[in-house]
Amino acid sequence: MSETNFDEDKDSENRAASDVPVQRVVMRLRYFNEWRRGADTEQPDPKQVGLDIDFATDKLEQITHVCTSHHETKEQFISRIKQILDSA
Repeated sequence: MSETNFDEDKDSENRAASDVPVQRVVMRLRYFNEWRRGADTEQPDPKQVGLDIDFATDKLEQITHVCTSHHETKEQFISRIKQILDSA
């Protein structure tokens, strides 16, 4: 596992996950999953893990909705996916 410094995320513990860029949420969820599988690391903050899971599932639902609507061009589809991911 790669070293992850969560000291810089202490201020994010009380923020909504939607205030955090997608990449940071992914990083924290991967860290959590490695910890859950037995990695010798500190336990992540359960509240932050919950916020990150909510954030990720909301984004997946939004993307799924876009994928099931076939009334747009490829460029429009790509643009909508980028909007979803950038609306972190």
